[in-house]
Amino acid sequence: MTRKSRPYPKRKVVLGGMVLFAGAAIVLAAGAEGAARTYSWWKQSGAITPIRTEPDSTLGWRLKSNFKSRAYLRGVFDALEETNSAGIRSDRDYGPKANNTVRVLVIGDSFIYGPGVDIQNTFCRQLETQLNEGGRADRFEVINAGVPAFDTWQSLKWLSRLGPRLKPDIIVLGFYIGNDISQNGLRMASNQLAIAEKEQAFYQSNKASAGREFTFKSYLAQNSEAYRFLRERYHRLLTMFRLREMPAEGDVWWLDQYRKDLAPRDAVGYNATDSLLTSLGTWTRENHAELVHLLIPELGQVVPDFWQRQVGDLISFDPAKYDLQMPNRWLVAFGRKNSIATLDLLPIFKADSQPMTLYFASDSHWSARGQASAAAEASRFLHDQGLIPARSVDDP
Repeated sequence: MTRKSRPYPKRKVVLGGMVLFAGAAIVLAAGAEGAARTYSWWKQSGAITPIRTEPDSTLGWRLKSNFKSRAYLRGVFDALEETNSAGIRSDRDYGPKANNTVRVLVIGDSFIYGPGVDIQNTFCRQLETQLNEGGRADRFEVINAGVPAFDTWQSLKWLSRLGPRLKPDIIVLGFYIGNDISQNGLRMASNQLAIAEKEQAFYQSNKASAGREFTFKSYLAQNSEAYRFLRERYHRLLTMFRLREMPAEGDVWWLDQYRKDLAPRDAVGYNATDSLLTSLGTWTRENHAELVHLLIPELGQVVPDFWQRQVGDLISFDPAKYDLQMPNRWLVAFGRKNSIATLDLLPIFKADSQPMTLYFASDSHWSARGQASAAAEASRFLHDQGLIPARSVDDP
């Protein structure tokens, strides 16, 4: 007896199922995209970023004068930022230096400015408070001349504008390892073409190796909030379970400062930095002030895993190829060679029991705790270097 075969479903039933499945997939994707866009809108609505700067014909930009605004990031910080009539972050103006006053002028970028931190919690104001403690005869003024996104060239030009009027006794340059060397390199016209060629080669090589997949991913990354949301958490999951296979590194010019196979004299930015720091030292000596270099570490130097979590799908920081402390050693050696007191905060921050709390959770700038830690170390350093006058209250 022959077993009767089971008849196949009718074509319209199959087509109907396929249409239903496709429709459900579209609805699900649209729902996910809508939810992701709502979440993104909610995050953005929880942020207030003040427009702090205005155009400047020489510097490119500078802080607005008499500026006052709230800086807010939901769950991270809520601070009042303000400037005085000279466009310096302060709640008071600075006139001629009074007798028995030691004036410290701090220049640099946003780490010195202190976004998201109230004035009393900034590095400069906390340093001023600590220097004035102890019943000393001297009065210390620490002036916050940091401007967000300034490089060393802009800081030097800003100093030459402010310095003759403020007449500082000590000048502190806040040098951010994260981008000051590379940004100084961008100031050299001869480097701009080389940098452009390196960037082009890097991205073209990635595109060629990935083919159509790269184009599709690029489209999703630019247009889909759901894709960006899921990609971020996917990479976090891979990192958590150590399942990530790190991609081959491209020719990324802004990593040159860490490369073991590239001597500083050949790296983009080091030569420019040497020239700018030399000019800064010359200006300081000619104006009878003491110069201090304050080396501000990048978060990835303090917590190397931070880089893998943030950009691990693009590059890897193989210890065999990169030396994350090389810029610091070069700058310390530069200071020693040129008799410039240099405070490197990297070992202090790395030794902290909770280094991530030195920075904001959703921002790589210093938190109030990071500002306090840097100020305490700077106060000790200035005393140890003999840069603080040793007079006491009883001295005539």
